Amino acid sequence: MDLNSLESVRNFAKTYTGPVDVLVNNAATLGSGELRRTGDGFEECLQVNYLSGFLLTSLLLDRVEQSAAGRIVHVSAKAHEWANISVQAMVSEKVLGPDFVSRQGMMGNLGGSYADSKLAQILFSAALTRRLKPSAVSMSLHPAITQTELLRDVKDSAMVKFLQEQVLQRIGRVVGFMQTKEDAPKTQVHVATHPALQKAGGRYYSPIYPPLVGCGKAAEDCAVSEVSDAALDVSLQEDLFKVGRTFGDFVYNDNLFQWESRSSYTGRARPTPKTSLTSRLTRFLTSQFHSSIFAHLDLGTAPIETLQDRKFHKAITKMPRLEDVVFPQHGWAGQAERTKFLSALPPGASAWGRGRP
Repeated sequence: MDLNSLESVRNFAKTYTGPVDVLVNNAATLGSGELRRTGDGFEECLQVNYLSGFLLTSLLLDRVEQSAAGRIVHVSAKAHEWANISVQAMVSEKVLGPDFVSRQGMMGNLGGSYADSKLAQILFSAALTRRLKPSAVSMSLHPAITQTELLRDVKDSAMVKFLQEQVLQRIGRVVGFMQTKEDAPKTQVHVATHPALQKAGGRYYSPIYPPLVGCGKAAEDCAVSEVSDAALDVSLQEDLFKVGRTFGDFVYNDNLFQWESRSSYTGRARPTPKTSLTSRLTRFLTSQFHSSIFAHLDLGTAPIETLQDRKFHKAITKMPRLEDVVFPQHGWAGQAERTKFLSALPPGASAWGRGRP
């Protein structure tokens, strides 16, 4: 799977048919600090470190929730504290932080788009936590700092690279903030597998606050770390989640629409009544922005009432990029209603029925 390509992520999700008990979004690039775009047009760190993981998680979410103890782990970084995310920039410029080039330092892009992508992972984990079924949890973490190839794209002088690779790393091991390659993966393994953490959804763990176990508290309370104020911003969590959902595929899930509304008093997200899900999905897909983006719609679990709605029919008729749609095979008011839905699809779009009576 190539995280530089959303199509590659989509193909992996289609071809992998096995169960998903644990999904760890770990792959990352530090980036060069310059504005490099993927074939999909997104800034490199945005897509590789965050958006492809967002898409993969969305496509595999049903299987994670079907697991007896599903778990999603986002490997973020302490660098998220240096991030400066703009949701508007993600929509209009396909970058997370429009000023990331100016935030370069001794460690290259560590405080630039890399930091932005790591904050995005924590925000995603928090938004996802509010939507997951009780059988599944989502958590994020700061991995141990160790010698990897993450700095391979840093364009520094030979002296700076020597300081990074030799002096800083050796000092780091002595004072404890760097670990050996053998010890470094322990945080990811702990967060991904320890049974007690199944009740720790939404938390952020870090080996900077050792130990992972045996800290004198319950296992799920060991190595819990604080995050930046931006990572705790519920409005930012929800806004970024909604924007991320508009790129690539759209896979309907009731839980995705449970936290859309805002309290006029606090400004915080609050649950959406079940009766509002149909109208909310219709408004989402009929907006001019969303209707022009999607090429693939998985509506296999969408409310039949929505799929029988005439406004919804008008919306999908005007989707220029729509290539295929998955829809529920059963539950229609009648054959005529099902036919109206299929007739509303743009010319050339494929339709696939799902489900048993």
